Order: sequence, then structure tokens, then C-alpha cells
Amino acid sequence: MSTFGWDQMTDWWDANIGDEGDLWHRTLIDPPLLHLVGEVNGMRLLDLACGNGYLSRRFARQGATVTAVDANAPLIERARAREAQEPLGITYHVADAAHLWML
Repeated sequence: MSTFGWDQMTDWWDANIGDEGDLWHRTLIDPPLLHLVGEVNGMRLLDLACGNGYLSRRFARQGATVTAVDANAPLIERARAREAQEPLGITYHVADAAHLWML
């Protein structure tokens, strides 16, 4: 799977999504997602297409054990850098969601 387009968008995505998500995610995407997922304390979660890991970190702070996957290596590098600054026990993998042999 080619990630060329996303590789080109890494800086933009990380700057705009950051640690809390952009306005679109905070108002339209995350509220129904978080409602559907519900309480995550003690759960094991797989975050596919995790990007820079902002939702992974949110779930881990709420007590979930999180494994996060994205095909974009530069975004996973950013997620791992945040994990190093604030260790939450998240395991990050660079992989295509169709090929998750490492799990």
C-alpha cells in the first residue's frame, strides 16, 4: 500500500490534529465515537489508522490498554515521540490495516 500522499501530509496533519483533534474531529467525529465506545477503563483497544495517536492517548489516559496502527511511518514516529514524553503504555505499529501479522 502506498502512503505517499499521507507522507506528504504528515506535518499538516500533526499540526492541525495535535493532541486534541481539530475542530471537525472534536465536534463531529469524536463525540459519537466516544459515545459508542463508552467506558474504556480496563479494556484492550486497537486503534486502526491512529495517525499521530491523539485518540490512542485519550483512551490510554482513561485506563485502556491500547495498540495503535497506522501505515504512515512519519505519523507513527510522532506518536512514539509523544509516548516518550508521556508514557501511557501504548504500543505503536507501522502497518497496513489489511496486514496485521504483528498482532
